[in-house]
Amino acid sequence: FGFGPEKSIIGVTVFGASSRCGFRLRHDLPEEGYEADLAQALAHHLVRNGGDGYLVISISADANCAKHMALALRDALPTGSCQLVLWASAGQAWIDGQSAEPVNYELTADHEARVRAVLGGQVILESRGELVNEVSRGETDSTAHLDRLCDEVVAERVASARGQSPQQFQTSDTQLALALIEKSTGATALTDRELIELAILASDVRVRDELWVRISGSNARQLHQLWAAASRLVRPELSIAALCLTGFCAWQAGDGARALVAVDRARELDPQYSMAKVLSQVLLLGINPDSWAPNTLTA
Repeated sequence: FGFGPEKSIIGVTVFGASSRCGFRLRHDLPEEGYEADLAQALAHHLVRNGGDGYLVISISADANCAKHMALALRDALPTGSCQLVLWASAGQAWIDGQSAEPVNYELTADHEARVRAVLGGQVILESRGELVNEVSRGETDSTAHLDRLCDEVVAERVASARGQSPQQFQTSDTQLALALIEKSTGATALTDRELIELAILASDVRVRDELWVRISGSNARQLHQLWAAASRLVRPELSIAALCLTGFCAWQAGDGARALVAVDRARELDPQYSMAKVLSQVLLLGINPDSWAPNTLTA
């Protein structure tokens, strides 16, 4: 998920004799009394995405709270389909059907699971809150400097538009955006100004869509880092398209947590932005990223 889950219920589909992991989901634990309702919704997504069985893990500082949610999801899934039902709290874990005594565990920075994830290209953060900082300006960012760069780029784009037809302007902006993306894949990282320029170029829906259709599972993780950086540096009101592309990249990379953070941020800035609304529904419905095809664009 890209961070250490807390107060979470997690479901994973597994396949074959080796229990190969497939579709996975995470949700914040609900208020007391709503466990069954949430379990039914999560079970629907897990079953719809197939699998030979399921792993259920619930985490909370309150062991009883974690247990109730884990058992609620177990009961909502087909009988006997769960290969593991586990709940954990404060370094202790309990497994359904085994001893009532907990198993002690410790997750460290060099734990095998973290090392494998990092070697696989993931960035692992300590909490979900840190994911927000990937796409939003932080306290250490120089707001005045970044806003000045934004003003410069906007003024440059306005000047460039003069003397060009709308079609010529769109074509040149698309070519410029593609050139920046191509440059980002090389040895030289984009400057702050170039990242801001990329975000502003994408704010034109026609340019955004040309960039959108070029995102796939094969390049999504790399492009997520690019669009997250652009989203963070550009002035917030100009970041919505970049945030949506960030969220889409994360979804295509199978990183639902990062996708939701980016899309939620976009909807916070503009609740009516169509691409953000579409992606929000995609994430809410738990649609498998493999179902994506560029000709399904409707935003």
